[in-house]
Amino acid sequence: MGSSARKSCSAGEVLQSYLTEHAERLATRDTEVRADEPDAIHQMRVESRRLRTALAVYRPLLDAEQARELQAELTWFGRALSPARDLEVVEEHLTEAITAEPRSLTAGPVRMLPKRRIREAAEPAHAAALAALDDPRYVALRERLDAFVSDPPWSEKAHRPAGKVLPKRLAKP
Repeated sequence: MGSSARKSCSAGEVLQSYLTEHAERLATRDTEVRADEPDAIHQMRVESRRLRTALAVYRPLLDAEQARELQAELTWFGRALSPARDLEVVEEHLTEAITAEPRSLTAGPVRMLPKRRIREAAEPAHAAALAALDDPRYVALRERLDAFVSDPPWSEKAHRPAGKVLPKRLAKP
């Protein structure tokens, strides 16, 4: 989009585009998590966090109560995915630490036992993440998010020019 087109956009149009993009990515991550694709849980948490942040930063452009409620549900969802993601991070750090040591010090069980223990813990954590995806609360969250994004509850500020409103909102945090 050219700069003249951006100047003529309302703050709401820009925000709606952003929210739509990340709501779609969240839906894509849902499929990836269910397929147990690498890094999918992390990316799903990233999308959830981006949506929460946008709802907080740009709340004056929206109906504040609806934005807060949606933000709270996204926070719940991110926390539901945390145990699985935390174990992924621990495994990454542990693998790096073991790899950094001389091979003669990490032969045999030193390399395998920690990874096996993490995988054992990861199975129920991943199952809990999948349960969160099947939870009626998540289904309701997705429905609310889709409805919110397709027809945002704008405040008067959302109709103002993006070039005037958005830089001020970004400067606040």
